[in-house]
Amino acid sequence: LARRERVCALVDVSHPYAVELRATAERVAQEVGIPYLTYVRPAGAAAGDGVIIVTGHADAARVACESGRPVLLTVGSRNTAVYAREAARRQVTLIARVLPHADSLAACRAAGITKECIVTARGPFGVEENRALIRQFGAGVLVTKDSGAAGGFPAKRDAARLEACRLVVVGRLPQGSGKVFGDTNALVRAVLAAILKRGAQ
Repeated sequence: LARRERVCALVDVSHPYAVELRATAERVAQEVGIPYLTYVRPAGAAAGDGVIIVTGHADAARVACESGRPVLLTVGSRNTAVYAREAARRQVTLIARVLPHADSLAACRAAGITKECIVTARGPFGVEENRALIRQFGAGVLVTKDSGAAGGFPAKRDAARLEACRLVVVGRLPQGSGKVFGDTNALVRAVLAAILKRGAQ
């Protein structure tokens, strides 16, 4: 497609945690010989004051379950199995909030999460909605990704703080070797430069 349409730049604005998609996009840009420009939502997590940042889901599961308190999982359904295994090992209640999709429910059931501990809902969720869910299940730990303001991270962070709930954040992985932008205006300028360069060839 990139070759056929004579694409002059590949602009990646996918989710910060869409690792496979980003790797594929970068590889295509390299193979075609065009700039790979990435927009990444600004991060919102900082360690301290009840916030623990970890490098992956296995570490997040271990840290989340070590307190022995119920864990509210808000990282989607793809990685529920690793949390469910650790929760079972530690005999900790695990509550998963996932999208209301059949595959999300199937992933939770396959991981052994009971129907009573699966919450299906589509965000964004405000601070009070997150607080209500924490209180409903007596959660002592909330696990999330640093999805930025657009992904509802600040509301989760504030809800956890107000409910004296530990916040475990799965940190972001490096974004590849392309040019990374956190500012849309700078990204647009880079795209325009790529267009002008193609026009001059």
